[in-house]
Amino acid sequence: IMQPVVQLADTGMRADNMVQLEKLNNTIAGMTASTCGSPILYNAIVSDSFFKQVTEFLPGLNCLGDVLKARRYKMAMVSGWDLGFAGHGALFTDRGADQAYGPDFVMKSAPGKRTDFGAYDGNVLQVASKILDELHAGTQPFGLTIPTSGGHFPDGVLDPSCDDHVDLPKHEPVILHAVWCTNFLVKQFLD
Repeated sequence: IMQPVVQLADTGMRADNMVQLEKLNNTIAGMTASTCGSPILYNAIVSDSFFKQVTEFLPGLNCLGDVLKARRYKMAMVSGWDLGFAGHGALFTDRGADQAYGPDFVMKSAPGKRTDFGAYDGNVLQVASKILDELHAGTQPFGLTIPTSGGHFPDGVLDPSCDDHVDLPKHEPVILHAVWCTNFLVKQFLD
């Protein structure tokens, strides 16, 4: 399922032996750990209502976005999920993102079907490509964060653009198929 992105090893992009750490098995915990180097533990039952009320995301914590913003990077985030979902919009906007684009912007810019989460990864990456071009055309160094939903527990979110792809392996469970598809779309985006 990782084959599409494994091909990137020849270009110097590589991520080996990745594992999910204990207690980081939810969206915001993984994002916080990967961008801030710190786990966040919370009760998933209260998380949705809690994060919709948060006005500041973990004040005092120094994250990658804070470091890049201090070095005058222009930061953007494009997500197919509602920006209030698990507080991920607040995580990035409070940590240096100048712009955070959610599913409404994605669907307006790249119309298509919606998922239960919002926009499919293919649409998100299509919009992110345009934003990347805009950032690249500027004079500032920049960072672009793109959360994807293909591998989201429990079944993944299979982008319909992969339905007819001849090389797409028919893995079970469905989440493996969705992860392969998102990896394929990410590889296309990076190419």
